[in-house]
Amino acid sequence: MESTFYAILRRLHKEGAATTFAGEVSKGPVRKYYKITEQGQQQLEQLKADWRCLQEIVSKIGI
Repeated sequence: MESTFYAILRRLHKEGAATTFAGEVSKGPVRKYYKITEQGQQQLEQLKADWRCLQEIVSKIGI
């Protein structure tokens, strides 16, 4: 499951929906952090709108 999560983060970064940056070094390896980009935020809003539309359609047909 963990590997799936990181694969998704790498895909979002490759698509431009997220950026990465290195965190402060503690007593371990440098950590990579992901942050949503403006493009990623727009994609998220579109996906949420699509989901609401789908919910409405399903609700209307009584499923």
